[in-house]
Amino acid sequence: MKELQFMVQESNDEPPRQVTITKEKGNVTARCTCPRGGAGHICRHRLSILSGSGKFVVSDNVADVKHVEAWVVWSDVGVFIARLVEAQKRLQAVKSEAEQSAAAVNDAIGEVRTIERCLMRAIND
Repeated sequence: MKELQFMVQESNDEPPRQVTITKEKGNVTARCTCPRGGAGHICRHRLSILSGSGKFVVSDNVADVKHVEAWVVWSDVGVFIARLVEAQKRLQAVKSEAEQSAAAVNDAIGEVRTIERCLMRAIND
């Protein structure tokens, strides 16, 4: 069994969280001391390390993230992370399209209201 621990802090507004990554017989597990991670949910702290990012690592072993990345790439965790990244990209694209559509709808509503006001003035004159 191999185990690595990292202290991860994404902002000064939150305390550092301990992320523990364990590799045993090809299986990779990750634990985090944050409330979401402690409740068994996916948290940003674990996901950042599992994705190979040392950006938020505040402990002195940021270079060890590369070891975790190597463990993950050949595991089911790596497959699911790749799928998650793609799904998040699709979600962002859909959100962007929805925002553009919402803006177009708001523009059309504004145009209808303007024309209605003009029509009301014309009718009432």
